[in-house]
Amino acid sequence: MKKIYFLLAIVFFTSIFYSCTYTALEDVNPEGPTGPMSFATDIVPIFSKCTSCHPSSAGLDLTSENAYENVMDGRVDIDNPDQSLIYTKPSPDGNHPVKYSSLEATKVLNWINEGAENN
Repeated sequence: MKKIYFLLAIVFFTSIFYSCTYTALEDVNPEGPTGPMSFATDIVPIFSKCTSCHPSSAGLDLTSENAYENVMDGRVDIDNPDQSLIYTKPSPDGNHPVKYSSLEATKVLNWINEGAENN
């Protein structure tokens, strides 16, 4: 009799575990709701770690007041966003000494894909 209860328990628990299904939720953006990228609020803060090497006295001025003009001066390719120098050089796989994080690189690429507006 104990064997029957034991086998029934095994069948019961096995059926419970195999009947459960996992449905993955869509990825949630940890930065908040998705929408158009803003140069001022999404991109300029990324450059904060760049201004020590790219201050106003350098060839590429990434200070908040001058970043847009300097970035748009030959460093953004609207037709081929993933070939833009401002994206490729400091990307996680790029050859720049200071690199973007994956999230920062995604933001920069999304901003370029959206038209690289000064907003």
